Amino acid sequence: MRAIRLKLFQNLVNYRKPTSFQLKETYPLPPYSTVSGMIHFACGFQEYKEMDISIQGKYYSKVNDLYTRYEFAFNSNTYDKYTICNDCKRIQQGNKKECNKCGSQNIAYKDKARGSFLSRQDILGGNFNNRNLYKNIDYVDSSEKENKGTAIIKGVATCELLVDVELLIHIRPKDEELIDIIYESFRKPQEYLSLGRREDIVRVDEIKIVDINEVEIEEDIVLEYDAYIPIEMFGIDDFNSNATTYKLNKKYKKIEIKKGTTIRQWEKVQVIHGVMNIDELAQDAILYKDEDKKLIFFA
Repeated sequence: MRAIRLKLFQNLVNYRKPTSFQLKETYPLPPYSTVSGMIHFACGFQEYKEMDISIQGKYYSKVNDLYTRYEFAFNSNTYDKYTICNDCKRIQQGNKKECNKCGSQNIAYKDKARGSFLSRQDILGGNFNNRNLYKNIDYVDSSEKENKGTAIIKGVATCELLVDVELLIHIRPKDEELIDIIYESFRKPQEYLSLGRREDIVRVDEIKIVDINEVEIEEDIVLEYDAYIPIEMFGIDDFNSNATTYKLNKKYKKIEIKKGTTIRQWEKVQVIHGVMNIDELAQDAILYKDEDKKLIFFA
């Protein structure tokens, strides 16, 4: 059985927890979905490829950094705007729902200072997908928020960063024919690779196709790196550990909640992190090692 082993290095990186906003917290290692996304991007895959991934690594320290934060907002009481009737072209000051002259509700909003148009639906609904529309929106410093309404508030927030991250990643695609494609894509990438944020550049220190074998669980096994270990390997009924537990995203499928609207439904993997001694593994757990005796915990 073959797999691809990657040794990666990153200087400063954030693997953002989905539930963190004001303080952008980070996972200690990249989640499965993040690693899978990097692989799919590097290889140019246009559809999801099934694969098992093992993630191990360590970092030197943590630091906090500032970043520019944007958030959507709408305050009709503080907007300095005119309304323009698209039917009779009458201009009126203030937040109007209908034209004072003809009674039409076909109203557009025009910023007094900017002079560009936004429809009421665009403003209230936060419909900023149109790139040209997005360019016309003012960015206002958050300190001015009380005095001036804006569609987007620009301010400062804090981001948690890991320093000098070393990663050991094993990849086992369900289709073994993809192994050579993944290998060549990382050996000669078409574009710089990142893991985490787009600016979190990856340095590939090693890429190797390795043979992996199933091994028996031994006592007093000590890991070279911290690892994500699926809880199912411990036997769920008897699982009891002081390690940190995470539910990590791995892959998603699109679910249509109403006509024309879909959401992502994530398949999650429950793992533990931070255990250096793994002799608590269930006896029937399947454990692998590669040809260089590196332990593997596929999920």
